Formats: sequence, structure tokens, C-alpha cells
Amino acid sequence: MLTEIEKQVAPLSRPEKWQLIRDVQEMLMREEVSELQHLSESGDTYPLFTPVGLEEGAMKLQQYLNEGKL
Repeated sequence: MLTEIEKQVAPLSRPEKWQLIRDVQEMLMREEVSELQHLSESGDTYPLFTPVGLEEGAMKLQQYLNEGKL
């Protein structure tokens, strides 16, 4: 599969390749958000673990979840 993709991507210009990367990244982000929303619809809760000393990121994620931004 990767070989087929490489054959199609190789002729693209650098800006087109970067745009492709952005588009794929956006597609993955929508899938992740959809999955997170699906998990939260059940009302279940899950602990959020974060590396020691980086709790601020976990708090920001929780804030976004509470505000419905994710």
C-alpha cells in the first residue's frame, strides 16, 4: 500500500505534499474527536494520566472537554 501511495505522491510539488500532510492530519483529528465524543456519550469516565510535572496539559485538556471544545 505504501508503495502505491508513494507513486501517487512523488510527482506532487513540495507545497502539494505539505497540503496533503495537513489534510491527512485534519482527517485524523476529526476521527479522534469523533472517537472521544463517542466515548463521552456513554457517560463513562476515564482517568487521565500525565507525566509528572506536566499536569498543566492534562488540566487544559479537561477544561476543553468540559467546555465541549473537543
